[in-house]
Amino acid sequence: KKDLALDDRLKNVYVTSEDKFIDYAAQRTDPNKPLPLSRKTPQDFEYGYREPTRVVPGRCTLRQAMQFITDHQSDPELWTKQRIASDYKLKEEVVGNILHYFKSFNVYIPDKGQKERILSQSSKKLIESKSED
Repeated sequence: KKDLALDDRLKNVYVTSEDKFIDYAAQRTDPNKPLPLSRKTPQDFEYGYREPTRVVPGRCTLRQAMQFITDHQSDPELWTKQRIASDYKLKEEVVGNILHYFKSFNVYIPDKGQKERILSQSSKKLIESKSED
């Protein structure tokens, strides 16, 4: 059932909005501050951070440290801590500590044939041990 009095009162109610809608896209196009034209992502750095362009004497970059560590590992008679200290303008004690506590990794990747030979040898041993039982 419909309430006629309520229906009449609801017909007399009107909602008017006086809010102003803001166009944010129009606001963003400020000619004094244009958006960047290049949308490419910046290229990542090799060691995860931007390397310094100049190095203060007594300091070295990560790239330089990796270089003299690998040089010393490959030929310790040629790349002594005295030579590294003089080349990179570092204290000899600091270079000695770096060479003692830090090493570069040697990556060993075995060939696929060797893995198959090891697997076949182990399977032969397994078969022989089962046949003896």
